Amino acid sequence: MLSIEHLSFSYGSSPVLSDVSFNVADGENTVILGVNGEGKTTLLRCICGVLHPLSGKICLDGKDITFAKAFERARRIAYVPQLQRISSLTVFDTVLSGRRGAYSFLPGKSDRKRTGSIIEQLGIADIAAKKTYELSGGEIRKVSVARALCSDAKLILMDEPTANLDIGGAVKLIETIKDISEQNSVTFIVTMHDISLASRFSDKIILMKNGTVSATGGTEILTPEKIKEVYGIDASVHDLHGTTVAVPK
Repeated sequence: MLSIEHLSFSYGSSPVLSDVSFNVADGENTVILGVNGEGKTTLLRCICGVLHPLSGKICLDGKDITFAKAFERARRIAYVPQLQRISSLTVFDTVLSGRRGAYSFLPGKSDRKRTGSIIEQLGIADIAAKKTYELSGGEIRKVSVARALCSDAKLILMDEPTANLDIGGAVKLIETIKDISEQNSVTFIVTMHDISLASRFSDKIILMKNGTVSATGGTEILTPEKIKEVYGIDASVHDLHGTTVAVPK
């Protein structure tokens, strides 16, 4: 589905991404792990077209979209950034706005029905009539995720979707996203810091170090050696009820 080939990006004279390459198959939910400043957010912004790489290629379903126009990407790729926009719109209307690529002028009954369904799935029906400026940080995060899901894009990029959520809310959101992925044939690429959440959610894990890919694979790549290389700490790795847990020494 998605192919990243030798992607590089710099902010001025400061390189951020260097020769990044990986593939994500249809339905292969992927988590990108790494410390702050390794280019995870920049990589997502390049994929969705907010930024243009200096070199390399981004292909979606075999088509080169490296420099595709924004509206062409918007129908196929949705992006949930770390920083969320707050407005005077209600939660319902904010989520509904994610469907702008699906209708030409005004939303119809099917658009509103789809919006209501996503709001129910995300467990935010009780705040649907609230203005977004009335919400907590965690609630705003869920609304932003719902807006992306409402777009019906087949590839959704999420930058730290569990930020500002307590552990219960984070696990519930991840499980909901997994269910939606399976039910709607949606592929997710997500950045995270939590290794246990990443192992719980992902089909594929990408470890980033020094702005490039250090390792790609399943949870088997989360070895003490790789954690030391990427995070700079000594840790023991354990399988706990099917979830990989790294315990710093």
